[in-house]
Amino acid sequence: MAAVPDFQLEKVILAREHARNDAWQRKNREALDALLDADFIEINVLGRFVKKEVLGVLFNAVTLHAITVEKPQLITLGENAVVLTYRCRETITMGGEQQEIPANVTSVYAKRDAQWKLLLWQITPLIRSGKVG
Repeated sequence: MAAVPDFQLEKVILAREHARNDAWQRKNREALDALLDADFIEINVLGRFVKKEVLGVLFNAVTLHAITVEKPQLITLGENAVVLTYRCRETITMGGEQQEIPANVTSVYAKRDAQWKLLLWQITPLIRSGKVG
């Protein structure tokens, strides 16, 4: 497979990120599993989770209703690693309570066998004056 030109790399990575979000919204565990690297880690307000915990416990505990991708920026770390950062508004139901959370997301992708896999996904809520939002 030929290398993706830099100007197209952001499109490829954004498509992977949107696919991740879509898999969560549709509760499609198999689609999410296919996007994640074997060493995947997610960090969110509930803690740090490895792939097995995300696909098992977290996937059942959280319902994603919507998430935006605003002002994405891509940082290339080399031929086989990139970092995508963006702001978002995430609407989720967790513990029976629906919430809309403004946050920053950092996604790290690694190229594995000519495919970009999500290695790390971290969401950090924006906090202003002691409140989220």
